[in-house]
Amino acid sequence: IVDKEKLKIYEQANVDLKNHVFERGFVSVQEMYTSDLKNIEDFGKELQNQSASACATITLEFPQKLTMTREAFEGTLKINNSSSKNISKVNLDLVVTDANGNVKTNLFQINKEAFLSGTGNVGPSSNGQGLVTFIPTKDAAPQVATTYGFGGILSYFDEDLKETVFITLNPVYLEVS
Repeated sequence: IVDKEKLKIYEQANVDLKNHVFERGFVSVQEMYTSDLKNIEDFGKELQNQSASACATITLEFPQKLTMTREAFEGTLKINNSSSKNISKVNLDLVVTDANGNVKTNLFQINKEAFLSGTGNVGPSSNGQGLVTFIPTKDAAPQVATTYGFGGILSYFDEDLKETVFITLNPVYLEVS
């Protein structure tokens, strides 16, 4: 026994498929399928090539949670390069923000090692680190303790891609009083 409603639905789906094939410029469903499959394979290869570029773990650490104004404190940026590629021209652009996300970098004197100033290099399967010294001005916490986020942008040159890669660092929070 043939269900005529299901047959009508099947026929309409067949017509819709043929229209879709022709609208996309293909002669047959097989031609469209083969083309789409090749595009998916090419996309997969592209993703594989992208993931073969430098792969690193980046950590920004502060050993303390509280500091006083005009008292210097240090942060360490650590890079673990687990790839077989070289990471070069490491640069750290720091951004200090208040609890509302307002940029307050001007309230700190920031000194960073040369490694973090565009000359850093981390070889394949190795680690690198750079030290940053922060000195809060008296305006950083004039009357009450204030929490700041320390983050920014880390950049490095990817030799395979022949371009600079930018990574946004999630802020680490520290209280200044």
